[in-house]
Amino acid sequence: ASFPPPSPPWTGWISLTTTQIGEAAVQEIIQMSLSASPFDLFLDDLLNPASRWFEWIGRLGHIRETRTALSGLFGRFVARAYLTQVWNIQHFLPLHANITEIAPGHDMAAIRVEKGDLPDWIVAPSPSSGWVAIAEAKGSHNAAGPWASLEAAKKQARRVDIFRGIDRVVTKRIAIATRWAVHGDPKLDQPWLVVDDPDDGDVVLEPKEFGHLRRGIALGHYAALASGFGLSATANAIVEAQANPPGQLQLPAEDLVLVREKGEEQMAFGGILARSGVLPLPGAIADGYVQSLRSVFGERVMFVAVTAEAVLEADRIGLTDEKGPVGMDADFQWYPDMYRRASPAALTEEQAVETPPPEPVVSPDTDAQDFWRQRRTAAAGFEFRPLDDLELARAATA
Repeated sequence: ASFPPPSPPWTGWISLTTTQIGEAAVQEIIQMSLSASPFDLFLDDLLNPASRWFEWIGRLGHIRETRTALSGLFGRFVARAYLTQVWNIQHFLPLHANITEIAPGHDMAAIRVEKGDLPDWIVAPSPSSGWVAIAEAKGSHNAAGPWASLEAAKKQARRVDIFRGIDRVVTKRIAIATRWAVHGDPKLDQPWLVVDDPDDGDVVLEPKEFGHLRRGIALGHYAALASGFGLSATANAIVEAQANPPGQLQLPAEDLVLVREKGEEQMAFGGILARSGVLPLPGAIADGYVQSLRSVFGERVMFVAVTAEAVLEADRIGLTDEKGPVGMDADFQWYPDMYRRASPAALTEEQAVETPPPEPVVSPDTDAQDFWRQRRTAAAGFEFRPLDDLELARAATA
């Protein structure tokens, strides 16, 4: 599915596969602790299969309240996929409270500074990139375009600041607005995705301080996933680690799973993904459990998990050795220019008019089937594992 460039400034085509959006949706649903998942319907039933554009078959709901709610939800899914694929964002820390502790031992927190709804996330790419952002996503059916939604997203992204003590830390404010296209509606004939990404704040952190901030965001990301999987002991351990020195996190063995496949072994925590949503693993995993999932759910079921090593690696961000902070490149920069782009390749206005978007690599049907059949690792150690040849056992009893 593609988003064409809107009116100037022209920034080029943005292409996302339904698998990429589905992967983002799964992680967002888990972090939001939703009891049910609409993403499978999204992959199979809601997009126009005859169009190269990101085009709904019909409006998302018949009444305004439903359209608003679903537009907002799908707007988050698309924005998360866009941030992951285009900006290389690895960690998404959800914002739910007026104060979100990030690095309590270093007096760093995200604090609401204005009334109104909070932005969606604090996001960060690789630790060596030198920047983090406060991000807000919007989706709408506005026939006039995405601009009203973009202004609302910009305003919402300013309602939280990251503080070190009383100082406002310099961050990006990423506002993302998606205006949907709807098949057969001349007022909604093209999908638009527009982004605003200014810098804001007063204090630029030194690399060591930035390591503390970056570690806290990564751990908050994993704590939200553990909580969404229903693993409170793991979520609490990760949250407590934010206040402790790097490298001391111990994940509770009772929540970990030993995953075996074709001679490979891996420790992880996670759950079972089916069409209806994410299901928790049983306390004791009996022989034949994986096979029983196939008999109940058919082909559309898989194991989704976070590798233990990914979480422990995040906990080690900021450790120092004789070369300096671990995970921080010698070429540490604040906001490298490469991240200021809004799409993988910028086009001139003439190129944007003359160059058609790329054809989809796969058909929607094939993409949806591959979603359930292919093993892959998404950003930050999040695994999608088909059940073929998979063995699961509790780490505490393995």
